[in-house]
Amino acid sequence: MKKLRLVFWTLLVTQLILTGCSQEKVMDTEFIRLKNNVKDIELALKQREDEAVHMSQKLTNLEETVKRQKEEISQLMAASPQAQSQDKHPVIIQDIQVTSEQMDANGRVWGPFDLNITLYNGTDHPIADSVSALIVSEDPLKNSHTPKVEQIVKRFEIGPKESKIVRLEQLPINHPTKRLNVVVKLLENTRAPNNAGVPGKATWVVIPTVIFPPDNP
Repeated sequence: MKKLRLVFWTLLVTQLILTGCSQEKVMDTEFIRLKNNVKDIELALKQREDEAVHMSQKLTNLEETVKRQKEEISQLMAASPQAQSQDKHPVIIQDIQVTSEQMDANGRVWGPFDLNITLYNGTDHPIADSVSALIVSEDPLKNSHTPKVEQIVKRFEIGPKESKIVRLEQLPINHPTKRLNVVVKLLENTRAPNNAGVPGKATWVVIPTVIFPPDNP
């Protein structure tokens, strides 16, 4: 009887030990599974953080691209024909008047004359430039069709949004002369010091001349 009880208790204890070991293994397996789940969650969170950083960088790059495109559009608008015209021809010739003490009522000149050239600076900065007058005269006593050409150049400075008269004084008439044309143009159209632009458009002035002075000017 005692032997049977001892065997019973031995079997019971063995069963409990085996059951406890089995449960411990199950708990270890569950712990490993939970630990792996935590690692998966941490990895997923890190991936989302990386994606958020990448998206933020893409947004920053997009903002920079939009800003750069706006600047390019502004530059293109500034380079419109009207703006280009102002850049290339910032100073314009508004008017040219001929004056002389030896001029009749019809504007015929037989002696030295002055050219009064009215210029206008349409920009917001002062400009230093040169104006040129080409005096083209023909001699009626010569058979040659090649006219005589003289050039007079005068430097000027003009302020922003300013009109200014540049005077070329005492320009000679070589006798005898049957026709006298004057071509007035801006030479450089400089936008800023040491920054030359394109030549200005030429303006013609026809001055009626006579071979000899009239008796009653």
